[in-house]
Amino acid sequence: MKVSRLILTAALAAIVNGPQAFAHISYTDRQFGTLSYYTPATILPVAANRTLSSSFGWADATDANWGDSHRGRFYSFTLASTSTVIVTAERSDNTLIQTGAAGVFLPAFSIYKGIAPASTHDSSPNTVNWLRSQFGNTAVAESFTDSNPNSVWDTNEPFTDTNNNAVWDSAGLGDAIDGYSGKEGAANALGNWRIYSDGGAFVDFEHVGHAADGTSANFGNAAGITGDDVADGYVTAMFTDLAPGNYSVFLAGASNLAQFTEPGPSTFPTYTVGLTLQAIPEPCSYALIAGAGALGFLSLRRRRRA
Repeated sequence: MKVSRLILTAALAAIVNGPQAFAHISYTDRQFGTLSYYTPATILPVAANRTLSSSFGWADATDANWGDSHRGRFYSFTLASTSTVIVTAERSDNTLIQTGAAGVFLPAFSIYKGIAPASTHDSSPNTVNWLRSQFGNTAVAESFTDSNPNSVWDTNEPFTDTNNNAVWDSAGLGDAIDGYSGKEGAANALGNWRIYSDGGAFVDFEHVGHAADGTSANFGNAAGITGDDVADGYVTAMFTDLAPGNYSVFLAGASNLAQFTEPGPSTFPTYTVGLTLQAIPEPCSYALIAGAGALGFLSLRRRRRA
């Protein structure tokens, strides 16, 4: 069941833009800062550089060959103390800004412990070498019947679905000399992953949780996906007992097959999406707050009696 929209007022518009804006993972102007339960929600104003492109980036990062982090946007937040965090994403369909059709985008997000250093990206030599070290360098593209023929796989053409993700997969990041990793990118929407900068700095993203709008009919059949069962452009989730520290939110699209139906790679449709983060105290914090209030009330009564 979805959390009532009256509880969380989604007011941040993240504008989805073209891939040229996604050279590296960046948090510039997408930093929520330190979340506090003293305010009802943490909201960032609309800005043109809070952008992402395509409607499939999150779903594509759920299958066995992972996905391209450039197809999503990264936000950061910090917790000073153990907290419960509520994340809500909702499409806004701002047709004055987006180039994609209204009513199409289905949001999904993953939360990770950790923040990426500057200039980390999927195709850096260090990232590719790490992927090869973890998954080998002998991957080959899945075969398909090019019935058109146009030298690319079309969704109606038969293919060998080696990893059972319902779409054709390439050999992944790598090259003919050192081999291919079998990974389209470094992003793993359902688990831990690592990504490097060209200079060798890296982050190990520790998966905390995720939520996706809709069902397997749109986000695919990868095991373990938490969908909200209603593909209506709105999804919210609560993450409890998050330890103090720095976190990242990966926000992207949940329409798996769109990676082969949307035009690209330089002209992916763009969309607008709302994102709101809210921290609420843990039960022990509630007790402390209530206790402090009760002590204050008793003290006030004593003073009045005196």
